[in-house]
Amino acid sequence: MSFGLPDRVLAEAVIAWERIDPNLPTDHRADEAALQAGGDFEQRVITRARLLSVAPALTDALRHVRQAIALMILAGIVLGMGAGAATARAALGSPRDEPANFFFALGTVLGPQTIFLLFWLGLTIVSWRRGGGLLSIASFGGLIVRLAQRVAARLHKNSHHAAAVAAISSVYLRGSIGKWSLSAISHTLWLAFNIGCLTVVILLLSTRQYTFAWETTILSKDQYRPIIKAIAAAPRFLGFAAPTDDQINSSQWDTASGRFAQGPETRRAWSSLLVGCIVVYGFAPRLLLVGWCLGQLRQARQRYRLDTDSHELLRLQSRLMPVSHRLGLSVSPAGNGHSLLPHVRTQHEQLLRQRPFDSPAIVGFEITSGGAVVWPPPVHAVRWLDLGFVEGGDDQRRVLKQIADAPSQPSAIVVVCNLTATPDRGSAAFFADLGRTVAAPLSVLLTGGQAMRRRLSDPIQLERRIADWRTTAVDAGVESQRIIELDLDHWTNASSAKLATLLDSQGSAVGRAAQRQIENAFELIASNASHWNARGVAATAAEQAELHRQIGRLYREQDSSWRDLLGATMSLGTDLPKQLRHSADRVIRLLPQRLSLQPRWLAAGAAAGALGCIAAATLIAPVAIASLPMWSAIGAALAALVPSTGKNITPQPMATDAVRAAALFAILLELQGRGEASITRILDQTLVDDATFELGNAREWLDQLRHRLDLAIARESLS
Repeated sequence: MSFGLPDRVLAEAVIAWERIDPNLPTDHRADEAALQAGGDFEQRVITRARLLSVAPALTDALRHVRQAIALMILAGIVLGMGAGAATARAALGSPRDEPANFFFALGTVLGPQTIFLLFWLGLTIVSWRRGGGLLSIASFGGLIVRLAQRVAARLHKNSHHAAAVAAISSVYLRGSIGKWSLSAISHTLWLAFNIGCLTVVILLLSTRQYTFAWETTILSKDQYRPIIKAIAAAPRFLGFAAPTDDQINSSQWDTASGRFAQGPETRRAWSSLLVGCIVVYGFAPRLLLVGWCLGQLRQARQRYRLDTDSHELLRLQSRLMPVSHRLGLSVSPAGNGHSLLPHVRTQHEQLLRQRPFDSPAIVGFEITSGGAVVWPPPVHAVRWLDLGFVEGGDDQRRVLKQIADAPSQPSAIVVVCNLTATPDRGSAAFFADLGRTVAAPLSVLLTGGQAMRRRLSDPIQLERRIADWRTTAVDAGVESQRIIELDLDHWTNASSAKLATLLDSQGSAVGRAAQRQIENAFELIASNASHWNARGVAATAAEQAELHRQIGRLYREQDSSWRDLLGATMSLGTDLPKQLRHSADRVIRLLPQRLSLQPRWLAAGAAAGALGCIAAATLIAPVAIASLPMWSAIGAALAALVPSTGKNITPQPMATDAVRAAALFAILLELQGRGEASITRILDQTLVDDATFELGNAREWLDQLRHRLDLAIARESLS
C-alpha cells in the first residue's frame, strides 16, 4: 500500500495529538489492524493513524489550517498587487511640469525586490542542508504560514487544531518541503507585486504623457551612456525599444534653464525601456523561480518520510513491530519476545546442528550503498553471501526467510550498521532474530564514523552513539569482542585484514588461496614510475621484468595458480619467442573486446603476458634479470603478437606503457582463481583507455584503477 503526503501529515498530527495528551488510552483495534496490514514500520504507523477514532477530527482540523493558509496566501497576493500598483504610482508621480527621473522610477520599482531576492538567495545557500528553518523566520512565505496558523488557532481553540498546527509546522516549516513551499509562496507574492506594478505603469503610460530624463551631480554623459546601454541590453534582446546615444544625451535634465522638451520617439523609447526592465529584471525571474520551487517542492513531497527514530514513534515499535510477529514464533508466557518456548528452542538447535556451513553472510542494516562505498567489502578472497540491505520489516523478514530456507547455513553473519542511525528496540530484535537462525556467532560492524564526525560538533556525542550501538548489540546476544568499527567509505587493506581476523576468530572458512596484495603491488609500480620519471628515461626491458618479478613475489604462495592463468612455463627454454608469445596471447584473450582493439591496452596485455612468463620462470630458478641475454627476443616476440591489427608494438614501450603492463599483471594475479569470463568482465569495468595518463601522476592513476577494480569485484559478486 502506498501513502502520500496527506497521510503522513495526518500521522504527524496524531503524533502531536498524543504528545499534547500523553495519558490517552491505547486504541488496540487500530494497533491490531496496523499489525495485520503489514509493511514496514512507517507504513504501520500511517495505517494506525488513519484507523484511530480521532482521525476524522484531525483530518478536519488539518483541512481548516490548510484553508487558513490558502486564504492568507490569497490575501497576500492581493496585497502584493496593491503594493506593486502603489509603488508604480509613486515612481511616476512627479509634478506635471517636471520630467520623470528614469533612474529614480527604476530604482523604486526594482530596488527593494532585488534586495529581497539576494537576501532569499543567501538564506537558501546557508540553509541548503538545514531545511526551511531560517526561511520560516525571515521570509514572506514563513510570515504568511505562521500568521495563518495563528488565525486557525484563535478560531478553533481545541487540542485537535493545536495538533494540526503542530503537524503543519513540522512538515511545511522545516525540511525540504518547508524550504521550497515557503520559497514558492515568497516568489508568488513578489510575482503579484510585479503584475500590479506592470499594470499601473502601462496604464499610466497609456493615459498620460510622460517625459523621462536623467540628472547627475558628479557623473557625466560619458559615464551614464554605458550604464544605460548595459541596463537596456537584455530588454532590447527581447524586443523592447531603448534610447539611442543622441536620445540619451538630449534627455539630461538641465535645472538651470528650467525648460525641457522631448520628442515623441524619445519618450516612447524611454517608456519601452522602463516596461522592459520591469519585465526582464522583476517579473521574469520571479516567474521562473516560482516554477522551479514548485518543481523542487513536488520532489520533496515525494521523498518525505516520517522520522521513525523519534521518541514518539519508538514507543510504538514494540506494539507495531513485535518480535513474535516478525518470526511467526511463540513467545514465553512471561511475554518475553526474545526467548522461544523450551520445546521450540530444542527443535531449533537440533535443526541448526544438522545444517552444513557455507560462505559467511553479510547484511547492511539501515545503510545505503553510495558511489564511494564498496559493497560487500572485499576481504581476502572471501566470497560473501550478500543478503543485501535491510530498511524495514519486509526486508528483515526476507533476510530471515532466506537464511532459514537455505540448505546450508552461513559460517558467520556480519551485520553492517550505520552510526548515523540511532539504535532502538527494533535493532536489538533483529540482531536477536539473526542470532537464532544460525549456529555461528553474530558480528556487528559499525560504519559511517567519518560522516558522523562531520555532522556532530561534539566528539562525545559520537562516543555515546557508538556506546549505544554496542549496548544494543550486547543486549541482543552479540559478544562484545565481535563488535568492531570500520568505515566502508574509506576501505583500506588494513580494514580488510581486521575484518578477516574477526571472521577467522569465529571459525569461518576464510580462504587464503588468494591473499589480497593489490595495494602492495600498486605501491611497487608507483615507486618505479616515480624513479623513471625523475631520471627522464624510459624503463628498460630488464627493469620492467624485474618489476614484474617483484609483483609476482607478492603472490609467491599462489604461483602455480597464476602461472596456469598466464600459461607460463617453469623454465625459459630455447624457443623463447614462442613461450613469450604463448603467455602474451593468453593475456590478450582475457582482455574484453573493446580493449583488445585499443593499441595501448593491447601492448600492455602483450607485455604483461611476456614479462609475467619471465617472472614466473625466474621466481622458480632465481637469476639476475639484467644478465639475461633475451631482451631482443622479447622485443621480437612483442612485435609479432598482433600482426592483424596493422599497428607495431615497440620492443621497449614508453614508461607509461610499462606502468599499464605492470598494473594489468597485478590485477590478473589478484583475480586468479576466478573463471576467465569473470576476469574479462571485471577487466571491462576496471580498465579505461586514458590517453592523457602521464608518468608524473601514476600514483593517482593507480588509486583510481584500484577503486574501479574494487567496485567491479563487488558488482561481480552480486551477479
